[in-house]
Amino acid sequence: PEEILAYEALAQLAEQFPEASSLTPEQWFNRAVKNNPESSHAYIIRASYYLRHNDQDIALADLARAEELDISDPLIKLRLINEYMALKNFEKAKLYLSEVQAENPKNQALWQTWAQFALLSDSKTQMTWVANEGLKSLSTKKWDFMPIAIDLFIQAGQYDQASEYIKKLREREMIPASLAYYEGLIAYLNGQNYEAIERWQLALELGNKSEKLRITLADALKKVGNVQDALRQLASLVAQRPESFQGHLKYAKLLTYFGKWTEAADHARLAQQINPESPDAVLLNIQIKIQTLQQGEFNQDDPEWKTINNKLTQLEKTAQGVLEVKLAEFQVAVIFHQYEKAGILLDDMKESDRKSTRLNSSHIPLSRMPSSA
Repeated sequence: PEEILAYEALAQLAEQFPEASSLTPEQWFNRAVKNNPESSHAYIIRASYYLRHNDQDIALADLARAEELDISDPLIKLRLINEYMALKNFEKAKLYLSEVQAENPKNQALWQTWAQFALLSDSKTQMTWVANEGLKSLSTKKWDFMPIAIDLFIQAGQYDQASEYIKKLREREMIPASLAYYEGLIAYLNGQNYEAIERWQLALELGNKSEKLRITLADALKKVGNVQDALRQLASLVAQRPESFQGHLKYAKLLTYFGKWTEAADHARLAQQINPESPDAVLLNIQIKIQTLQQGEFNQDDPEWKTINNKLTQLEKTAQGVLEVKLAEFQVAVIFHQYEKAGILLDDMKESDRKSTRLNSSHIPLSRMPSSA
């Protein structure tokens, strides 16, 4: 009854194999709290469950209750920090991180959590501070943290510092495949695409088959015009990792350049199944649907068009890439000869991007739209 992590493990099994469990996941978490009413850990793991299932109010109540109990164990406090980071409550997360750091600055898990915090906060100053302070605090135990520090330096644009620590790890003959990836990333961010491709291909040969490597390699290959190899990289990725959201999304986008709408639709649909809340996946499915609806006999009364318009209206409120949403709306307006609306949308897009860079480079072929409805 007192093994809190056992309840969490049983709840996870109940989620994966509901037919094999006598209780639902929520019931397991409730039992953990019922049997351990004075355990902050029990409330934290239940809050994590509610957060994953978008029940934020109950999660916040559980976290508040946990804070009233004993959270002196640094591992429990770090778990609490992770939940607050998931809530994007960076102020509270930072407060507890500082407490753990004051108590034990040589804690490896602390600096890994600091690194997550810095990346989530998207502050280059914070990333640089965490990398430097972590290396300094861990002292002789810094080697396991050094790859994380290198990544932070790269994300912060501190390429010279990143290269300095890459050199230190190479001198010790440590993680050569990861070092080749980091070298490629620095080259890529400096616009040296061919150098990046060379380093990333070496990383693959050395055994680094990570999702992020193959996706960035595909991006670099596409930039230098080697689209076929980019397609092969992404095809290999989704075949080996069918759960890869970014893999399916990138592969679907690249397939549209070749007009392979049916295959692109399959992978866009898989991407949205993996991450239903992703505006990028929703928009890509809409863009592909617009094309496929025009391939057969055009029917302006097809209910799919109403669905597309409703989704685009919703996306315009929530998506970050509003320009691409407006471009899709512009397409639909032209298809239906709604030229006044199309003109307004075009003016909006020009205002958003005066140079029209993304319009000109869009893979959606406006010239192929039908001239009559």
